[in-house]
Amino acid sequence: MPPIIDQTRPDQTRPDQTRPDQTSLLSQIPSVAVIMSTYNGEKYLSEQIDSILAQKDVHVELFIRDDGSTDNTRNIISDYAEHHRNIHVSYGTNVGFARSFIQELLVASGFEYYAFSDQDDFWLEDKLIKAVEAIKREEAMNISKIPVIWHSNLYVSDASLNIIRKTKLHTRVRSLESLIFRRSIPGCTTVMNSEARNLAGHKYISALISSRGHENCIFYILYLMGGKVICSPEAYIYYRQHSHNTIGSPITFKARIIREYKKLFKWQHGSEAGAAQKILQEYADELNPKARKTLTLIASHKDNWISRLRIVLSPKFRTGDFRLTVVGKIRALFGWL
Repeated sequence: MPPIIDQTRPDQTRPDQTRPDQTSLLSQIPSVAVIMSTYNGEKYLSEQIDSILAQKDVHVELFIRDDGSTDNTRNIISDYAEHHRNIHVSYGTNVGFARSFIQELLVASGFEYYAFSDQDDFWLEDKLIKAVEAIKREEAMNISKIPVIWHSNLYVSDASLNIIRKTKLHTRVRSLESLIFRRSIPGCTTVMNSEARNLAGHKYISALISSRGHENCIFYILYLMGGKVICSPEAYIYYRQHSHNTIGSPITFKARIIREYKKLFKWQHGSEAGAAQKILQEYADELNPKARKTLTLIASHKDNWISRLRIVLSPKFRTGDFRLTVVGKIRALFGWL
C-alpha cells in the first residue's frame, strides 16, 4: 500500500512533474489537466485511465487523489504513475468526493484547461479536443478572458458499456435559476478554462460545498461572476452505471420515480436557501443586481409567500426537463428549496 501523503503539503506529492511548457512539442498543443478522485474503484478504473491517456490532439496530465480507498485502487493508480510521467497521484483520508475533487483541482496549476473525470466511465478519444475547440471559440468572442465551462451530453451505459440512452443535458442549465432547480450537472463531462478553474478557490465555495457537488459549486459561482456555460448536444463519454456507483443515473422507470420522489420529499430542505442567505450576508456588495435579486428570492422564499409565488410563476426557473421543473416548482411552492 502506498504511503499516505499529507495533502497540506503539495510539494510532497509530485516531486517529478513535467509541465507542458517544458518542451516546444508540448507547447504546440493544448494542455489539459484531468482531475480524478478515486474511492474503491478498482473494477473499472484501468479502463477509464486508458481512455484518458488515449485522448487525441491534446496533452493530458492526469491528477488523481485517492480519497481513502480500502480495495486495490491505490495499487492500481500507483502502478500507472510508475509507468506514466504524466500521471500524478496523491493519497488522502476520506473527505468525500466533492471536497476531494476541489482539493486536487487546486493542486493542479499552470494549465490552459481543466477537466473532471469519474473513476468508472469511458471517454471517446475526441472528448477533450472538442471541448477545447468550443472554449477557444467562445473566448475569441470576448474582449477579455472570462470563465468558461463546457459540458456535453453523455451516453448512459450499463456496466459493459452497452448504451441505454443518450441524455439531453444541453436543454437544462442555461442560467443560475435553472441550475438551482437542476442542482447537478455531471462533472464527468465538464471541461473549463483556467479562469473558471480559479473559481474553485473562491470564497463562495465554503457556502456551497456542503449542498452541492464539486462541479456545481463552480457552475454556481461562474453564473454569479458573469461567466459563460456552453454545452454540446453531442455525447463524448459512456456514463457507466453499475452496482457500485457512488452517484449515478437511474436506469429503470421505477428507479426514476423513486429518485424524483426523493428529490421532492427527501432532499435536504432549505439547502439552496441557506447557501443563498450566506452569500448575501457575506458578499452582497460584490454581486451584480441580477444575481442579488435571484439569491434574495431563494433566501426569503421559505418565510415569504410572495417570493415563493414569484419563483413558481417565473419562466426563468425552469430546466428544459419537464419533470425537474415540476419538482422544482413544487419544492419552491412549499418553501423547500
